[in-house]
Amino acid sequence: MTMYKMPHPDASVLGGIATLPKLSPMNEQHENAAYISEISQTLKTWDIPVLVCFSGKDLAFKPDVGRAIAAMVPNGRFHLIEGPWHFLQEDAGEEIAEHIIPFLKDEAKLIQAQ
Repeated sequence: MTMYKMPHPDASVLGGIATLPKLSPMNEQHENAAYISEISQTLKTWDIPVLVCFSGKDLAFKPDVGRAIAAMVPNGRFHLIEGPWHFLQEDAGEEIAEHIIPFLKDEAKLIQAQ
């Protein structure tokens, strides 16, 4: 948690973090609801494999958000990574690679079989 807080030592630099929840629609009347709906509709049309890796300890986005994203994509897969916080690529890069490599190999086999 120390490394997570390091770039934000005090409240004077927390503006972006404090703003994020306000940008995330919680209902249909939110000003960003239409934009998020458009993104959701676009994801449903993707004809590409997608691996969504999500943290089990993210303070901003819970695993159900990642599961929902993976479910939107016709060929989406979800994997929960328990240990790290929000910055998976920094905190769990090797573990992410352990999931990406077989994912890509599986997809390559499917492409070759076509």
